[in-house]
Amino acid sequence: MVAASRRDIEAEHKGLSETTPADAVHIGRQIAKATAKNKRRKTVHTVIVDIGARDVTNEEFAALQRYNDTAERRIGELWLLAQGTLRQVLEE
Repeated sequence: MVAASRRDIEAEHKGLSETTPADAVHIGRQIAKATAKNKRRKTVHTVIVDIGARDVTNEEFAALQRYNDTAERRIGELWLLAQGTLRQVLEE
């Protein structure tokens, strides 16, 4: 799903099912799926991953902040929607 922000920036929105672990590996897979839709652009600007009523540990959060270090397709911004709160993870 693509969502629009107040700044008219398109954001790819992905979500984890309740049974999928909310860790950097599984969240990273959702980011990769979002970036795969945009083969014409080298960098997808914004990805939002909804992990529902769960949260991530500080270690998992730090791992997500390093997503672009090894990603085949980089992202500009990463946000997590956890427990109803939108939290910025990565900004380039």
